[in-house]
Amino acid sequence: MQQGNKTTAPEIDFGEFAPATYAEWREAAVAALKGADFDKKLFTKLVEGITLHPIYNKWDEHSPVMPAGQFPYRRGTRTLGYMEKPCEIAQSIPASSPEDFNAKLLHDLDRGLTAVNVQLNCKCGLKLRKQADWDAALRGVRLDGLPVYVTPGSCGLGTLSMFLNTCKAAGVKTADLKGGVLYDPVGKAVMKGSLCGGKGICAYYDQMAVMTKWAVANAPGFQTIGVSGLPYADSGASAFEEVGAMLSTAVAYLRAMEELGVEPAECLVIEDSPLGIEAGKRSGARVLALRPHEGVNLDQSQADAVIDNLTDILAAL
Repeated sequence: MQQGNKTTAPEIDFGEFAPATYAEWREAAVAALKGADFDKKLFTKLVEGITLHPIYNKWDEHSPVMPAGQFPYRRGTRTLGYMEKPCEIAQSIPASSPEDFNAKLLHDLDRGLTAVNVQLNCKCGLKLRKQADWDAALRGVRLDGLPVYVTPGSCGLGTLSMFLNTCKAAGVKTADLKGGVLYDPVGKAVMKGSLCGGKGICAYYDQMAVMTKWAVANAPGFQTIGVSGLPYADSGASAFEEVGAMLSTAVAYLRAMEELGVEPAECLVIEDSPLGIEAGKRSGARVLALRPHEGVNLDQSQADAVIDNLTDILAAL
């Protein structure tokens, strides 16, 4: 419909579409398959043992949907959801130089970006190899109020050092830092086939331990260890295989940190199952248990404290 210089679409009356039953839909689908087997063609069995159906209806939901903030947390762990803690918008920024990155970052921050995502790529992409590069890339950015997430290459300690120098020059206190330099040397080795410098993995664990000890003492809201699933997903791993690889990597990092003097007591484990609580206690970490919803009985007696919601964590510490 044309109104002046504007074109408006007519309103759709969904009343003209009669609800279709599953039997009617299946009959139409079988006809469209032109003789192909319905089950073999439209049902997909994943390696995880889950079978994907071609169509789902409301009767496929076999368990009640619990309110947000309640076990099993299908609607999130926060009672007020987005109103309590809005999602961070941390879109990656493709750039070939520090100046290019800075211009695009400031442009996006003015248009809704709420966190800084610095993805370093020494071969093709953003390279911040010198202190001047970091200063140029983050010039004019309010580093004391924005979470900054840095995905480094093989040299996590050098990346953290230059980032901190930029923050210091901007007058930012380390205790106010949010985000992290998410060091993941195993992920980098999987993605590239090797790590720069020809060193063994232990040399990179040493860097990780130094970074983590510094963060525990100086910047409790800043992360130094990350585990990415992209190297595995991009290599063709199923969701099941991806999660398995990520968990194995995380366990390797935690064991290495313990051996290098990062105390388990400096870690916090949040669980709900008795098995998970026991595993956390055996590691020496402090364990908080999330209380299950009404009607579910779980033995959480081994936990240091039981909380109703993840927003209760600080009060329980």
